[in-house]
Amino acid sequence: MLLREVLRGARRLTASLFPNQEQGVVGPGEGQEAGQPEEVGSARVVTRSRSRRSRQKRSGTVPLPLPLTDGIPAKVRRSRRGVRVGAWKKANSTAVPPMDASGSSSGSSKRSKTRGAPAIAKAAQKKRKRRQRQKEALIIEVLPDELLDGPVLDALGFKDLCTLSLVCRRFDFVVSQRTQRWSSLYIERWGDPGAIGVEASKLAGGWHKFYKAKHLAEKESSPWIQPCDFEVQAMLNHLAGLKCPATQEIMVTFLVDGSGSVTDDDFTTMTSFMSKAVCSLNRQTRGTAKFAIIQFSNEVKVEMQPQPISSEDFDTFAATMSRMNGGTNIALALSKACVTGQEEDAGPGNGGGGARQSQVPHVVLILTDGRIDSYQAKAATAAAEQLFRLQLQLFAFAVGRSVDFDQLTKIVGTESQVMGLRTLHEPW
Repeated sequence: MLLREVLRGARRLTASLFPNQEQGVVGPGEGQEAGQPEEVGSARVVTRSRSRRSRQKRSGTVPLPLPLTDGIPAKVRRSRRGVRVGAWKKANSTAVPPMDASGSSSGSSKRSKTRGAPAIAKAAQKKRKRRQRQKEALIIEVLPDELLDGPVLDALGFKDLCTLSLVCRRFDFVVSQRTQRWSSLYIERWGDPGAIGVEASKLAGGWHKFYKAKHLAEKESSPWIQPCDFEVQAMLNHLAGLKCPATQEIMVTFLVDGSGSVTDDDFTTMTSFMSKAVCSLNRQTRGTAKFAIIQFSNEVKVEMQPQPISSEDFDTFAATMSRMNGGTNIALALSKACVTGQEEDAGPGNGGGGARQSQVPHVVLILTDGRIDSYQAKAATAAAEQLFRLQLQLFAFAVGRSVDFDQLTKIVGTESQVMGLRTLHEPW
């Protein structure tokens, strides 16, 4: 069927190219039997059994015989399907190999091999490059341990260490076990890690993983700066360690900055941190911790009185909080936290009297950008000293643009109790 359709297409094409030339058809019973080849002039045409009426309808569809030159048809060209249709273009008069019995050209395999040659050459080139890289990697494999664990690691930076760890298993093992090198790289980039940084490295499973986690956290939040999850969890573990050893109780008061310098994204960061802190402290105190929330701007607003609360209920409550707007009166917020703590200690279950008689530790967490003027700064420092005399612990968590870390350090008393949650350095 395929050859028949090909022949019909070829005949129609020839008829359209040579409409004025007479073309003859030799049918059965006129010198040859049906299906036998018969020479017409100097060409051979295969005839088929067909009625006279059909031959008349298809008159002129058989191409004229082509002249022979030394037994080979001159200017013979075959179509892509291998059918001889004549030479109507001198520029494309190259002969195409005939079709085989399966209907495909005998030269198709040669053309496919020719087309596949560039792909084979490209694959060979990749193989040579792979072997070359393997030879270069072997240089690291043969280095002695004393040289690899000493001068080589000390001379490489963070990016070089990570790159070589990807191509050499031995180097990856040595790098992951070299704690001193990664701790020195941390100090070179971020400074003294402190007790929180050391605890975070333990939670991460080593300085290597801790460095990687902190690097990725800064890369994802750029240009903002925020700690990795291990640092936040290390700080929360430190807060939980302040609980009463006997009763596992602790009271935490959140002072949330709702001033105009705090954006909606900053306020969301504060509420998210409070939810994470409540969840962690409830887990480590077995649900005995009490939490209070005081929002401040020009005035103060007690959002939640000291009470135990589940993590789910606290998340729901924090989602309903709205920012107050206004100024940043940290001194007033600290004074209110002091009064709230005294009222809680003077409750019926704590002996009364208005003085601090309870053994439950009270921790105050300030979430602010610390941007206050000099007068408010002096008042905030004086209010913080009053909390210290009552044996309250004070921590600051910075959120927002142009955070005044120096002022926050003066308020809480030490730099180790100040942590940035989401900050961006901008002059103000």
